[in-house]
Amino acid sequence: MPRVKIASKIDLKHHLKESGGMQDAFDDAKADFSGITEKDSADEDLVIENIVQSAIVVIDEDGVEAAAASLLLPRAKGFIHRIEFKCDRPFFFFVHDQQSHTILHVGKYNEPS
Repeated sequence: MPRVKIASKIDLKHHLKESGGMQDAFDDAKADFSGITEKDSADEDLVIENIVQSAIVVIDEDGVEAAAASLLLPRAKGFIHRIEFKCDRPFFFFVHDQQSHTILHVGKYNEPS
């Protein structure tokens, strides 16, 4: 059996705004996450920038392997800070908690090789 790899990436922002009843969560003027943020903190003025879901299924002679991940991208209301990051060579990356300085994830990006 030949190896089969199926991957998908879905931008959920449009779907959730149009049919999911979540219009306010994406709107700077209407978003209210006060129930999950600390009062008078920088996090109090959050809005959802985007929600993306990725999935992959690999079928080969050893069986089936599947994985999925969802990513919610918050930002402060009225403020978009974009950083240009050029991925033109392999690199390692770390995801860490800013309060505890604990490393949560470590990864390696191999493309372009």
